[in-house]
Order: sequence, then structure tokens, then C-alpha cells
Amino acid sequence: REPRAVLVYAGPGASPRCVAAAVAAIASHVAVDVPVRPVGRAELCRAGWESTAQCLVMPGGRDLPYCESLHGETAARIRAFVEGGGSYLGLCAGGYFGCAEVEFGQGTEMEVIGSRELAFFPGVARGPVYPGFEYGRPVGAHAARIRFRVSPGGEEDEGGRDAPIASSAKVAYTLSANSLESNLAKRVGK
Repeated sequence: REPRAVLVYAGPGASPRCVAAAVAAIASHVAVDVPVRPVGRAELCRAGWESTAQCLVMPGGRDLPYCESLHGETAARIRAFVEGGGSYLGLCAGGYFGCAEVEFGQGTEMEVIGSRELAFFPGVARGPVYPGFEYGRPVGAHAARIRFRVSPGGEEDEGGRDAPIASSAKVAYTLSANSLESNLAKRVGK
């Protein structure tokens, strides 16, 4: 049986640079027989991808086009995929897209405020974390340190190494940036 794929969204809103970086980074960290490939809006809007995928990655870009392109039935399909045991990895705009509420760039020309359908994280995603961020350019973009924690009482791993995690363990990922700590993972469904 062929391994299920990791799909990286490459439709409206996704930054081509972020799509390419996500595909390359993920492909270099999964087994060689696991397909990692871009997926467009049309494929996500049709039923069927869920049975061949293990993870949907929503990369950086702009979350408003994600909301416009993947609303309603498609958002429900993504949510059902995750509730049924599939994984969702939201990076930058994809992280905002997966939250219940977004407050981004409040009071600036980049301001985006509103509710999101997926609501994997039931709280508010606020950003940008670092000053100087600009859409479409790497200005103000930073690699944030991520601390991996296995609960309860498990070992902690910092710095991007693979951490052996039992499937039954509850895992919390914490982003530490500018003295802020953010929850990055939440178990949804199975």
C-alpha cells in the first residue's frame, strides 16, 4: 500500500516562495516513500483527496484569499479530514486560517480582523509577532524558536530535531518569540 501524501496548499493566497519552502523542508524530513506535493484549490474543493492524504499543510501567504477560496463545503471537508484523524499544519497565514478569530496588524494598513471557519484553535490569533513585517517580501519575517513538549512529564526537545513521540501522547508545541508564548498544536478529533 502506498503511503498517504503530505499535501501543501498552492492555491489563491499561498505565497509561491512559502509553498516551495514547505515542500522542500517537509520532503527532507519524511520517509522517502511519502509523497509531498502541492495541491490547488480545485482539488481541495473535490471529495477524494482526504483518503490519500495524511496531512494538509497551509503555508504562508495571505489568509483572506484562503477564506474566500476554501469556505463552506471545502472548509467543512478540511475540518472533517482533521476530525477523522488527518493532520493540519498551518504555517504563518495557514496558522491564522486555522484559528477561530484573527487580529492581524490591528490599526495598520495590513489590518485583518475576523472569524474563521476551521477554528481548530478556539482562540484569537494575533500578529504580526515581529515588527517590520511586509506582505510579499521577506522583510520582517523571522525564524522563531519552537520548543517541543511531550505531556505529561515527557522530555522536551528544542531546535528542530526529530522527537520520538508515542501516538497516545498529548503534544503541545510552544512558539517563543518576543517574550510571547503561543500554543501551536491542539488535538482535534481522533
